[in-house]
Parts: sequence; structure tokens; C-alpha cells
Amino acid sequence: FVKIDTDGHDIEVLLGAEQVLRADAILGVSIEAQFHGPIHEYANTFPNIDRIMRERGFTLFDLEPYRYSRAALPAQFLYDLPAQTVSGQVLWAEATYFRDLGDGEYESLWSFTVTPERVLKLACLFEVFGLPDCAAELLIERGDVLGVDVRGRLLDLLAGGAPGAYAAHISRFD
Repeated sequence: FVKIDTDGHDIEVLLGAEQVLRADAILGVSIEAQFHGPIHEYANTFPNIDRIMRERGFTLFDLEPYRYSRAALPAQFLYDLPAQTVSGQVLWAEATYFRDLGDGEYESLWSFTVTPERVLKLACLFEVFGLPDCAAELLIERGDVLGVDVRGRLLDLLAGGAPGAYAAHISRFD
């Protein structure tokens, strides 16, 4: 997993990491992306960052916006320091990308080797980033790669931990 946070030069780091991103060792990237600024293909803006990530086989899974109010009517700070505010214009966001190994065609589309280790690591990353539904889908879709019955303990852990938690959760939803 790669975390890029350079306060405005993130796209430069992303472009410099070309070989690392094209290699099949990276499962996810978190990067700051601005929503405003110059319009050219190397500007540190969300459209450019998103294009670069998608061209390398990554899919956007989360976008955490950061808002800043205007001085004409300042909003409350989100934290106890003068930074982002609870309301106001979205100026930038933390964008989180992962390889979508839950897609059965991923390896043929991106020449990526799906291994048990990568499936488990990606499932853990999904859980860490608050995406347990993505982890569950990945485990179900790639259970054959793992060589275990994921409908048992692994899905129960994602659904609360107790034996039978996953089946009970799905039953309540149905």
C-alpha cells in the first residue's frame, strides 16, 4: 500500500512511481487530490490523478472530502485548529484506490497475478479502510484462489465475529 501526501505535489510523486504502480506488487494507493487549479494533464487535480490511477488498473473506492468555508461567513473548524471546516466548498480530498480483484476478469484486463496472499492482504486493507462489504465480495469471488471455504470463519469475522454472524446478517437483510 502506498500513501502519498506532499501538499500539492502528489501527482509528481505518482508519475515518478510509474514502475512501482505498473508492477503487480501494489494493491492500493491513498493520495491527496485537489478539485481546483490549473487545467493541464499534469496539474495536481482529481481528474488527472483519477485518470492516471485508472490507466494503471486501480479503481476509486473512497473519497474523503475536505471543506473550507469562505471568509465572508466562516464556518466552525472541524478540529481545534484553523484548518478545514464543517461546511463550505470542497477544495481537495483524500482519494483511496485499490485493485478490484473481486472482478473475475481483473487478471486478464491488467496482467495481474492473483495469489492467496494478495487476496487476503487486499481483504484486510478493505476492512482497515471501512469497506467490509468489498472485503466480503472479494473473499466470495476469490474463495477458489484461497482454497478454503470463506463462507465460514472469514465472512463471520467481517460480519461481527461470532460463528454464524455472516449468515445471520444476510438473513436479516433479506
